[in-house]
Amino acid sequence: MQSLTTQKHDYTRKPFTKVDNVRPDNNIRLSNKRLEDTTTMNASYQPIGKFDPVQSYKPQRMYKSPSSPFEDDTVHKMSYMPWPVPEKEDYPWAAKGKYSKPIMPMEGNTIYRNSYLPSAQVARRNPIIPPHSGNILSSGRHFEDSTVYKGSYLPVAEECRPKAIVASDNLTTGNAKFADQTTQRHDYRRWPGAAPANLILPDKRSLLGDGPMQSLTTQKHDYRPKPFTKVDAVRPDNNIRLSDKRMEDTSTMNASYQPINKYDPARSYKPQQMYQAPSSPFEDDTVHKMSYVPWAVPEKEDYPWAAKAKYYKPAMRFDADTIYNNSYLPPGEFVCDVDQMSLGGGDSSNNDCCICCPAYRR
Repeated sequence: MQSLTTQKHDYTRKPFTKVDNVRPDNNIRLSNKRLEDTTTMNASYQPIGKFDPVQSYKPQRMYKSPSSPFEDDTVHKMSYMPWPVPEKEDYPWAAKGKYSKPIMPMEGNTIYRNSYLPSAQVARRNPIIPPHSGNILSSGRHFEDSTVYKGSYLPVAEECRPKAIVASDNLTTGNAKFADQTTQRHDYRRWPGAAPANLILPDKRSLLGDGPMQSLTTQKHDYRPKPFTKVDAVRPDNNIRLSDKRMEDTSTMNASYQPINKYDPARSYKPQQMYQAPSSPFEDDTVHKMSYVPWAVPEKEDYPWAAKAKYYKPAMRFDADTIYNNSYLPPGEFVCDVDQMSLGGGDSSNNDCCICCPAYRR
């Protein structure tokens, strides 16, 4: 078979010379000196030595107790003065009965004692009380150090303990030269006297061809123009004119739906329903009224023992001095109303005066 394919014919090999690798001899060396610890970070950020902080000029706020005591006369105390509480009056009708001890002793025979009688045969067991000892926590004694862990894992003598195996520095560098014989070089060796293959260059050819392009396409070959004669348009002269006659209003709608002439509707023979009032009145004696005859209600008897007392308005005025009003007095001074006293007839006992009133003091 022919080995010259289109790929080999178009893309031929190009001659080139392989450049050998340049490897310096003993480029990796180890220094015998110590590594420097002066890095860019350490050189840029030096440690700051001890220094005294800057003294603040802010004034110090200290509490000083006042020399004079605080005044205890507040607005609340001056507004709400203390009011003397009157002694509690003794009302005999509202006195509660006192407790007096019973003379007869209470009976001790309860249902529980009568149900569960004591048994003389079975004696009650005495409680087990530990002997009294002043040393409850056993002070002065030592705690027992023999635990389960110490009893399970006994100590071993130091002579039987094996010595630790310390690994030596296994990473060392030799003085000989590194071997450059790799697996790749060992497997793929050079052939002596072998030259690179010659390049197969493609022939120069023009894809557009020589000369002008052919204009006869498949579309033009299949669909050729056909000869025909163009017909001139026939246009009448002044074909749109206005008529002098009246336009007809008989359209298709008017011709189809003609108006119906007037005629009298047919007379209905259906009898007319009219209401006529009855000449005699309706009877009001229904089944319900005849079944449930009304029952005469007897007059209410008067029971003197069940008569309720009537309400009479109080003759005396209610006392407006409540505990709340006497406890929280409005601020200011009490001024007696002279006009109110004059309306009361001059008697100070019938007027609602306060303690500060001279009439009340008299």
